[in-house]
Amino acid sequence: MSLSVNGLEIEVVGREITGRPVVGRSRRSYGPLLLGLPAVLLGGLLLVPILVTAYAAFHTPTGLGLGNFTAAFHTDGAGPAIWHSAGWIVVALALVALGFGIALVGHRVPWLWRVLQPALVIPFAMSALVAGTAFRIVFDPAPERGTVTAITTGLFGSSPVWLGPRLIWVVLISAFAWTWLGFAASLFRAGLDAIPDDVIRTVRAEGLRRWRRLRTVELPILRPISGVVVVTLVVAAVRLFDLVLVAVPGSVQDEANVLSLHWWRVTNTATDAGPPAALALVLFVVAAAVALLGVRGLRRSWAMPAVAERPAAPPGPSAPSPAPPGSSAPPGSPPPSPTPSGSPAPSGSPAPSGSPAPSGSPAPSGSPASPGSPTQLGSSAPPGSSASPGSPTPYGRPPAPSPAPSGSVAPSGSAAPSGSPAVAEWLAAPPGRAGDRRHRLLGFVVGLPIGLLWAFPALVLVTTAFHDQRAAGLSGWWRTTGRGLDSFRAASNAGLWHVLLVSLVVAGLATAVVLAVAVPTAYLLAWGGLPPRFGKAVTTGFVVLAVAPVQMYADPLRDAFTYAGLSASRIPLAFVHASAGLPFAVLLLRAAFASAPANLVAGALLGRLGQGRVLNQVQRTYRPAVVAVAVLEFVLVWNDFIVGFLIAGPGSTTSSLLLWGEARQFATSAGTAAAAATLSSCLPVALLLVFWPTVVRGLTVGTRP
Repeated sequence: MSLSVNGLEIEVVGREITGRPVVGRSRRSYGPLLLGLPAVLLGGLLLVPILVTAYAAFHTPTGLGLGNFTAAFHTDGAGPAIWHSAGWIVVALALVALGFGIALVGHRVPWLWRVLQPALVIPFAMSALVAGTAFRIVFDPAPERGTVTAITTGLFGSSPVWLGPRLIWVVLISAFAWTWLGFAASLFRAGLDAIPDDVIRTVRAEGLRRWRRLRTVELPILRPISGVVVVTLVVAAVRLFDLVLVAVPGSVQDEANVLSLHWWRVTNTATDAGPPAALALVLFVVAAAVALLGVRGLRRSWAMPAVAERPAAPPGPSAPSPAPPGSSAPPGSPPPSPTPSGSPAPSGSPAPSGSPAPSGSPAPSGSPASPGSPTQLGSSAPPGSSASPGSPTPYGRPPAPSPAPSGSVAPSGSAAPSGSPAVAEWLAAPPGRAGDRRHRLLGFVVGLPIGLLWAFPALVLVTTAFHDQRAAGLSGWWRTTGRGLDSFRAASNAGLWHVLLVSLVVAGLATAVVLAVAVPTAYLLAWGGLPPRFGKAVTTGFVVLAVAPVQMYADPLRDAFTYAGLSASRIPLAFVHASAGLPFAVLLLRAAFASAPANLVAGALLGRLGQGRVLNQVQRTYRPAVVAVAVLEFVLVWNDFIVGFLIAGPGSTTSSLLLWGEARQFATSAGTAAAAATLSSCLPVALLLVFWPTVVRGLTVGTRP
């Protein structure tokens, strides 16, 4: 006789069982592992060249050793390049703090953010070559062409050489900040908006002032998003290459040399592959260390800060308070005291919002939580299930608590009486209300000039493009002489439309390959039933590969393409882009899948629900992540310069390579370079402006509080 309960089959035998007990083993299905096979093949295109470069870094004519590192660090310009790269890390950290400040101001003044956001997004959609071209025009040393030079000359009678040996750093840092501040501020703003309102109200009621609330509540909750922003900006600073190449004149290139650019120069002059490989490995180690430290910060949890309780009132007669409507308390009995903030609720009662979860912590990464177990802050029960008041709603912010009934006790630490109309109005106010018309008008009046000032380099670039080549090279963008479309015709004659079509094909193919491979791989890592240690190791490997600099795999791939006769082919270039973008896509989608309600996925793993139904249920979670992967991969490949330049060579004819060719003769080709930069930026700018809210939701889906 057999009995099946919840997928567990129990068999009852009618005879006595004899003999030694046999230890049973759980049957593990290896079918889901096939989901990761395409990622292994595509990732091998990145991993094998990295291993070849790492071996070349330690291989010397006398055997394995550190001789290549010694030779690389003793090349001309190696010392300044290392110090400059370290300085860029400091710049990136400063921009993280500045981006958080901008997000905080935008969170406090929503209408100001609505005006500023488009101006902040536009630079992020442009390539580093376009940003370098725009800032080189703005800071041109000739007062008749450069905007900043003309202003300082008019005010002080003379102007410093902004593109000179020392002030070139002002230009580079300004261009880097112009490109990345919008990204940082947008992610921080999304994190601030996602903090549950009941958490903020609780800490306000407990008496935490603004700065202490920022230090003890908001910053710790935003630690995961802070880790993402820090890793992204620091890695971008360490891998800086094309911005320095196009924005810095050739005569002062040595003054702004960085480690990645120094690698390129050593590669062109060295007769041995060892020293360039050693420099590439140093870049890789620095970027990987930053990424691993950032990921470690993502795993730290946050708990409600402890607040000192006020001394209890002396015993004495208390005035009777009426019972709330619908309660069964007898007249004159005191209302029940609220549970103190930070203490677990008694058995059978829901925990207060914002309090730490009782024993039964979230399941470890990589293993599904049991149905009903607490998940990370922001997760919820599946749609249709009942939730206790104050608990988070599915895929959204928790509902605002209803105002306390008249006569109820105010939370500990509140200064206003419970019946105060101001407090009741504040509690009933919907979150995120902008305010009256005066605030809206003030946000528009203040935000519009700031937005126009931030978009000024892009406006200068577009205006310069509408001058002919002679006028663009001899006069400033503000001159009315020489207006026309001659620069666009010159860019078209240089083959711009052909290279834009090539960029479209390469970016579209790379994006399709990344999505086809990353979605099943991410689902395998999130809910595929991998052993926890193995899943953690694979995830760590993807983190390291996501920040690998191009220098780690450029030389072996270029040699392989040359040997196979594919040096100028577009299809291999698209697969290299897909391989480079796969780790980031897998990590982002894995976070989206892992944020699904645990009891829903557990039901699928136990066989009660189909995998397709689970994917449909969590579509509101993973669809923004898929959109974010698709848009960012397309934009990054479209704007790419370094991969095509170092691996495929000039024959790959992407739009960035054409722009670099025009920028090399900047004095005579400023108009053509501006026209090419304007046309090549139209598509990525349009994509990010349309999909930016969805992209931000996708980027923060696994890191939101």
